[in-house]
Amino acid sequence: FRRVLFRSPLNMANEYAKMIPDDPKMTLSKAKTDNPAFAVACNKDPNLQRIMRYAEVLEGLYRNAGVHAAGVVIGDKPLQEIVPLTRDKDGSPVTQYAKKEIEECGLLKMDFLGLKTLTVLQESIDLVKITRGLEVDLENLPLDDEITFELFRRADTVGVFQLESAGMKRVLEDLQPNRIEEIIAILALYRPGPMDMIDTFVRRKKGQEKIVYDHPLLEPILNETYGIMVYQEQVQRAAQVLAGYSLGHADMLRRAMGKKNPKEMAKERTGFIAGCLKVNGIKADRAGQIFDNIEKFAGYGFNKAHAAAYGIVTYQTAYMKAHFPAEFMCAQISSEIGNFDKLPGFVSEADNMGLKVMAPDVNRSFERFIPEDGKILYGLAGIKSVGQGAAEAIVSERRSKGPFKGLTDFCERVDPAAVNKRVLEALIKCGAMDCFGMHRARLFNNIDFALSRASEKLREKASGQSNLFEMLAGADAGSAAPDHLPDFPEWPEKERLSCERELLGVYMTGHPLTRFTRIIKDIQTVSLTDIATVEDKQEIRVAGMAATVTRRISKQSKEAYANLTIDDGTASIEAVVFPKAFRKYENACVQDAPVLVCGYLNREEQPKIYAEEVYALNDGLRLFCKKVVAAIFVNDGQAHVRHIEGLRDVVRKYPGKVPVNICLIYPDKRKIVVQTGDAFNVDPSPDFISEAESLLGKKTLRMIFAKEVFKEPRKDWRRSRDRQTN
Repeated sequence: FRRVLFRSPLNMANEYAKMIPDDPKMTLSKAKTDNPAFAVACNKDPNLQRIMRYAEVLEGLYRNAGVHAAGVVIGDKPLQEIVPLTRDKDGSPVTQYAKKEIEECGLLKMDFLGLKTLTVLQESIDLVKITRGLEVDLENLPLDDEITFELFRRADTVGVFQLESAGMKRVLEDLQPNRIEEIIAILALYRPGPMDMIDTFVRRKKGQEKIVYDHPLLEPILNETYGIMVYQEQVQRAAQVLAGYSLGHADMLRRAMGKKNPKEMAKERTGFIAGCLKVNGIKADRAGQIFDNIEKFAGYGFNKAHAAAYGIVTYQTAYMKAHFPAEFMCAQISSEIGNFDKLPGFVSEADNMGLKVMAPDVNRSFERFIPEDGKILYGLAGIKSVGQGAAEAIVSERRSKGPFKGLTDFCERVDPAAVNKRVLEALIKCGAMDCFGMHRARLFNNIDFALSRASEKLREKASGQSNLFEMLAGADAGSAAPDHLPDFPEWPEKERLSCERELLGVYMTGHPLTRFTRIIKDIQTVSLTDIATVEDKQEIRVAGMAATVTRRISKQSKEAYANLTIDDGTASIEAVVFPKAFRKYENACVQDAPVLVCGYLNREEQPKIYAEEVYALNDGLRLFCKKVVAAIFVNDGQAHVRHIEGLRDVVRKYPGKVPVNICLIYPDKRKIVVQTGDAFNVDPSPDFISEAESLLGKKTLRMIFAKEVFKEPRKDWRRSRDRQTN
């Protein structure tokens, strides 16, 4: 069989695979019926005939053995006496029977799920007790808390269990929930299949669609879900009330409907119709219609006990975020320590909530994130390359003997087995040792010097010797003289900020875009914080930092493309640069570089930009800036003359292609605009703006940018079908 497959080139195998309709229930036999082209190929193509000879025999066989992640099988005696067992790759015993056969053997199969959210809740409660002296009883929260429901209604659900996705946020905004039952219902509905009923649920809740019941007896059962059969328990209750089923029999009906077994369903339909007639006098045709409607919903029905349990956890996390935001976000961020894909996102969310996240500090921070005066102090274990063990060693030493006095004192006191040179480098580069009063380059370049001095002092103490100068100064063993470390040139701001982002996931002491703030505001057509107001498929131009650049290969065209995370210091968004654009603008897609992205907004799931053009921000300024207008105030003196002459000198320093207009403003508010010649054209860089405004005054320069979003002419994206190759 392997030889047969290997004879077929990959492109041919892909061509065959594409002929098979995309349906989970598709079979090779059905594919021939549904796609005549596939049937013709099976009859005429020798390669495909050879493959089908084996494929139809192998179809339906298990490809591999799987083990349920949380399944536990329970019996009334040792399982080896009931079913065959084997061992998984870790050596744990597992059944050789699948779940269906296990149930037929009369064994109980349970799924035990572990939720990280429960740890987050407990930690947030503990923090509330420490910081505010309050006891929060999660088991007895008021389930009609208005502040919590306001959080739901504005979809402020980052960190809220089960409600973090963009789709869930849209549902919350549409639904505007005001009851816990509605939260439970959308958790049950937001799944493949019943998801189509969400719009109906919302319209009925708002009174935009009439609620219809198949029979008056169903109203008490379905009124909390606006006439929609959402839960399996509703199926059972309906069968019990309408047809007189026992709860056990109703559960069998629910299972039969869920599995869609035709024979069982035909049998149950007959019994249901007979029961409806006998118990409630419902005629056969109406009873049959009710059964068919119940069957339609039952296939998607969710277990309400499960949904309610999850709904309560959802409500608890929302309550804690609404009432104790600092404590909740500390616990939430701490839960992602070690996960550097998610941790920066929660740090940014805290900042968006007005909870400033302060840089880590070896003399104040603890292992995990903690609230401090309405702010959040970065946890030492959250620093990349530090880890839990090193963080615990630092905090333990500080608790027992007090704050560290300098780099050498730190190296002397902390166990070198827990805090090695790599950890020291990370602590210094991210700013956790700024408390020692020295710039980071000086500390970093003296690590070996400090380690050597610390090692020497430890040897002296071990041998009972003391430093002569310490003896003369009367220093005791528990104190340390201030560090006298050789000085080094300070790191440039760009390098310092880059290290912060690398190790903490966010910028702490500034942002590389600070010098571009004025320019970004003018050049982009919408700010990242206002993306929510932009319609789907709208042309936009945004600027920011390429915080991450991930290169990938397209499955369709086999060409390279890239995903960029654009961050402007207040918000971020993903930009997808498809192969055609990436071929042209690859050199501009540089991590930690300021960029200008021109494209279309896509709101299908999480909002993102489909980029058509990407420029280094300085290049974008030159391409899109139409002119620079400099305001000069004319007074009785000669200051305006000096300003004009000074501006001429600055322009000559930054020659370019963008014309400069001078707007003379007189005391009576008259304005005269002077258009300068080509010799006065300038390169509109941040350095030019900075120097010109230092001369003329703040906000005296205005840059006029092109209204057209794109520099290059292009077809309307909305008419393009293939984003990968177009």
